[in-house]
Formats: sequence, structure tokens, C-alpha cells
Amino acid sequence: MKAVLNKIFNIGLNMVIILVVFCLSLALYSFVQVRVLNKSYANYFGYTYFHTISGSMEDEIKIDDFVFVKITDSVKKDDIVSFQAKNMIVTHRIIEINDEKIITKGDANNIA
Repeated sequence: MKAVLNKIFNIGLNMVIILVVFCLSLALYSFVQVRVLNKSYANYFGYTYFHTISGSMEDEIKIDDFVFVKITDSVKKDDIVSFQAKNMIVTHRIIEINDEKIITKGDANNIA
């Protein structure tokens, strides 16, 4: 019985160690992309995430929600997109696409 418990403990310990190494690797990767390479966000295999700080997309996206984003150029009307405007990342819904111009608006905003 003691051998079985010891084996279960060792497996659990190995899983914890693997999880900690994985988390530290992600943190180091993020640090290098954002701080060393001066990117505005970290790209994880074509995906990234942002933390919302405004209520412009309420009720769909609330303040303090995390938005997970697939990095792509393929968008259409009514898609929710995140883009860089000035020195911040904005998450809004596409309301109109004209030639090369994309017009967005937050669901809770009155104007585009």
C-alpha cells in the first residue's frame, strides 16, 4: 500500500513540476515578446489575449473580462475585432466595411 501511495505522490509531484515549468516558459516568452522585442502584445501560435478596461462593449464584453483573439486579416461585418488605435488596444464590433476602410463601434457606444 505504501508503494502505491508513494508512486501516486511521485506522479502528482511530476505533474506539478511540469505545470510550473510550462507556466514559467509562457511568462518568459511573454516577457521577451513585449519587453525585449517591444511588441504591444504576445503572440501565442496566432492567438493572443487582452484585458478590457472600458464598458464600450457591454453587455457582450464586460469591464475586467479577458478577450481571446485569433490574429487574422480576414474579417466581416458584425465580427468583434481588437485593433491598435494610438497607444491602446480597442475591442469593438465591425459595423461597416468600405473598400479598405473598416468602421467599428462599441455595442454600448452611441457613435462609431
